[in-house]
Amino acid sequence: MFDIGRENEKFFRTREYVEGEDLKSHIRKRGKLSKEEAITLARQVGEGLAEAQKPRVVHRDFKSQNIMIGIEGRLSL
Repeated sequence: MFDIGRENEKFFRTREYVEGEDLKSHIRKRGKLSKEEAITLARQVGEGLAEAQKPRVVHRDFKSQNIMIGIEGRLSL
């Protein structure tokens, strides 16, 4: 997360641009994930949510379409 702000009574957050695909598309393309990949992705999701909570941010639109997998395999929420 790069920034959190408020404009015209609306809150927003910005994040880095990630070249890759969203998790939902990734799963549709690959089909069933291996146990190892599922664990790796789940661990990264958990770490990302924990980081987002530090500044007391609540992610209100948490879904697979909003989780990006970069080319190198790193997740971004």
